[in-house]
Amino acid sequence: MRLQGGCALNMNHQFQYLLNEVGQAILDDRSSSLYKNCADWISENEIKNFLQTLKNKELEIRETFSDIEIGAADSYEVDDNICTLAELKADGVQLPPEVTENNFLAWGCLVIYADGGEWSLGEVWCAAVTEGTDCKIGYLLVEDPD
Repeated sequence: MRLQGGCALNMNHQFQYLLNEVGQAILDDRSSSLYKNCADWISENEIKNFLQTLKNKELEIRETFSDIEIGAADSYEVDDNICTLAELKADGVQLPPEVTENNFLAWGCLVIYADGGEWSLGEVWCAAVTEGTDCKIGYLLVEDPD
């Protein structure tokens, strides 16, 4: 996604748009769509592994609640989290070395849901970076839902 202008409000809108693109790619299980929104240092294989990790989290939820029928992932919620790169590192987040103060834009989370939001299947944490004039995902992490 191409960056437009330089104000924080515009950047936040662009980050929200990028997270929505990522969320839709996850729901549609389209690794190619997810890959095109990622920085160059993230390989197609890493994206496939990421999607498999997310599916494994979903299976864990279904196994934990095996007496309840939980549908497929069908929605997501964007939760931006205003953090600086220094705060993330201080909290122990292990970002790739390519994510620097010079290219770091924002940190956010997608919560993936099933059954119209009734079941949280996983959280996808993302760091957005600039890559040239584009806003891209520079880091993805899957965590258990809260």
